[in-house]
Amino acid sequence: MGDGKPFRIPYELLRFLLGKSPHTLPGLLLAAVERIPHLVDPKGQKALVQRGLELQKKMRQLLGDDGILLLPPHPTPAPLVRAYRALVMERDGGG
Repeated sequence: MGDGKPFRIPYELLRFLLGKSPHTLPGLLLAAVERIPHLVDPKGQKALVQRGLELQKKMRQLLGDDGILLLPPHPTPAPLVRAYRALVMERDGGG
């Protein structure tokens, strides 16, 4: 997120509120949570990694070498475009 360099999350949150941050709000919040090590339970983390590896193995078995996974479209109507862009999409000026 900081191109390999540490960055100040409160400063980036302020920049986000002013519309000047290149980062999304979910990205900034995730970066903030990741900096709190006591919230991460090593045993629970290890179990989640194991479950992820098991799921990966199962999906590879189901799909094989030439399988295609088709996902359904979003099940609900799209949110307001402005609200979605403000909270989730990249602030690169693109659409």
